[in-house]
Amino acid sequence: MDALSLLLLPGARPVHHLRDGAARVPPPRLPWSRGVVRRQRLLWSTSVAAVAAETPRAEDAPSPSPSGEERFDWLDQWYPVAPVCDLDPGAPHGKTVLGLRIVAWFDRTTDDGGGGEWRVFDDSCPHRLAPLSEGRVASVAVVGFLAVAKGTVVMSVVQRAAVVAAAVLCFAASRWLANFIEKNFYFQDYVHAYNSRPASLPLRVDGAARRSTAASLAPPPRRPWTGRGVALRLPASVSAVSTAETGTPPVAEEAQAPAPVGEERFDWLDQWYPVAPVCDLDPRKPHGKTVMGLSIVAWFDGGGEWRVVDDACPHRLAPLSEGRVDDKGRLQCAYHGWCFDGRGSCQFIPQAPALGPPVHKNSKACVASYPSVVQNNILWFYPRSEPEYRDVLQRKRPPYFPDLDDPSFNTVFGVRDFPYGYDMLVENLMDPAHVPYAHKGLFPQFQVKEDPGRYVPRSSVSSHDMINFLPQISSVWSAASLIQNIHLLSTVEFDQERGGPVKMKIEEANIDGFLSIQEENWGQFRFIAPCTINRSELPLETLEKQQQQPQGMLVFLCVPVAPGRSRVIWAFPQSVGAWPDKIIPRWLHHIVTNTILDSDLYLLHIEERNFARVGLDKWQKACYVPTSSDNMIITFRNWFRKYCKHQVGWATSMINQLPPTPTKDQLMERYWSHVMQCTSCSAALKWMRAMEIALQVASVAVLGFLAAGKGTVATSAVQRAAVVAAAALCFAASRWLANFIEKSFYFQDYVHAYK
Repeated sequence: MDALSLLLLPGARPVHHLRDGAARVPPPRLPWSRGVVRRQRLLWSTSVAAVAAETPRAEDAPSPSPSGEERFDWLDQWYPVAPVCDLDPGAPHGKTVLGLRIVAWFDRTTDDGGGGEWRVFDDSCPHRLAPLSEGRVASVAVVGFLAVAKGTVVMSVVQRAAVVAAAVLCFAASRWLANFIEKNFYFQDYVHAYNSRPASLPLRVDGAARRSTAASLAPPPRRPWTGRGVALRLPASVSAVSTAETGTPPVAEEAQAPAPVGEERFDWLDQWYPVAPVCDLDPRKPHGKTVMGLSIVAWFDGGGEWRVVDDACPHRLAPLSEGRVDDKGRLQCAYHGWCFDGRGSCQFIPQAPALGPPVHKNSKACVASYPSVVQNNILWFYPRSEPEYRDVLQRKRPPYFPDLDDPSFNTVFGVRDFPYGYDMLVENLMDPAHVPYAHKGLFPQFQVKEDPGRYVPRSSVSSHDMINFLPQISSVWSAASLIQNIHLLSTVEFDQERGGPVKMKIEEANIDGFLSIQEENWGQFRFIAPCTINRSELPLETLEKQQQQPQGMLVFLCVPVAPGRSRVIWAFPQSVGAWPDKIIPRWLHHIVTNTILDSDLYLLHIEERNFARVGLDKWQKACYVPTSSDNMIITFRNWFRKYCKHQVGWATSMINQLPPTPTKDQLMERYWSHVMQCTSCSAALKWMRAMEIALQVASVAVLGFLAAGKGTVATSAVQRAAVVAAAALCFAASRWLANFIEKSFYFQDYVHAYK
């Protein structure tokens, strides 16, 4: 098909009307068209009934024009999508035209002799509104000059050494200049915590001494930052349009009305929330986080405990997370040097006269401090700072998992931030049916045991197999339905991903969560509201199987950060019998996990915006979830509706908008969302960068060594070829390592169409 461009008519009309309309309202003749032949080389989209754009509602329609006044009909026009030469028939292409999110794809199912037709659909799957567009259909020259000259230009050893030194100097200068440009014209971080650090950390105070000290000093009054004591919630329908796009100032939601008498409401502020795994927290510096809309800072105080306080200095509201821990174990603000202890009381104001009034003891100088505890090697905090919640740990503790503290289990911790909301994160982790498709090629294929008629190819069924297979079918179907559906025995219905039904049984559903028992491949899932999803394997039948198969579980902690933002902290404990986990470094585990998380990240980001357009209160009307594979999703959405009214009970006022969608490389970046929060990946990135530079220097030095030797070191042609090959290998390894660093620690796209 020799088509030049693809055009779209955005009116949603029946196909037969549209074909007549296409003939009645032809696309415009372009200025460069030459007669009918050139116009026929354009491909016109006539399958507009498949464009699932919502028909304008009566209340949204513009008022009728006065009699005699003409109105331009924007929906009765053709709009260009893209030149066909820029459309790959092997992949779908997402576009936005006239406010419509559409997907153009090449349909080979209706072959008219030209190979198929281009189609334009709504870019939203009716199952859960996922986007269909994400589906599948100079220094070296100096050394080279020296080597080629063969002693005719540079005669003496001193001259050759000088040339080699010049080459190495040029290379080193290029690396220094690249680093200088990056720091001076792009980005250079300044970490206050690593400037003027004490020589050593303060000694850990004995527990008895700490208790006696705490008893002798009355805790100061806590002063939370203004606006952080009231739980304000978003409406069910969240606007997907940013302030920058609309120009409309954001509106903070008012406090939600109390629940009617007898109606249960989930108390979001009476819960423990995870901050980070302790292995990813550096005790030498404060760590800023956002949880439940609260900006908090976690730090290791002089008493040897992790503390969580409000990330705002009471002096001028500067972020304390940009400060440092001083030599006395106090949290010091980097702006004016105010110092605070673990209880949030101000200990030192440098600007206050030593002989003047003790202004640092004023309650206004205190920062709000939250109850915190380390459990399962994870730091948790309770989002209320009032004095009556100081001993909340005695009444309520975070969820506890014994396997995470069991020395016979090897546990891998990790953390990742996402550009989509809490409910999308929980929903995705509860959906095993998406694994073979959204993570194609990243997991082994799952063979579904009970789905009669699906996996019976015509060529592989013999009469003997048919006789053995019929009793299995008859146990599921009656005799009448067996005769009616006997054609399925010779029908190939499976796809290459081998997706199939997942049987789920929901139990113990209440305000605190629920339990989902699934078939053997998936085990059982438990949701402990609001954060915890625990997947454990079903008990094995015999002790022999337990010894042969390593035992493990998955623990996901889903953290609400802000509207359109969430965080997951994962812990994967596995029995020590799985010996590869002993030698695989944690950063390599994270590279694999991040690849899996990236593969459906863009899908969920767009899906959330599709939900926002229809409103979460209309979720079941907008989505089509007819199979048992969606039972856990439906149960969670019912919990979110019944006990939360489709809202997260934020701990501070929130703007009822989702952030705008950035470019894909910003959306799927790994550096800020994971690497900067992970001590293992940060260290791996640092030494890999050093290795990259070392390989480049080695490639230049090896060639310089060969050139300076003047035939005295590598005498034969084979030896010289080996040295040159070693230099080329070092350079190639440096380029491969640079590409590996980019994909593993910064950005790697995942294109479903090519998987």
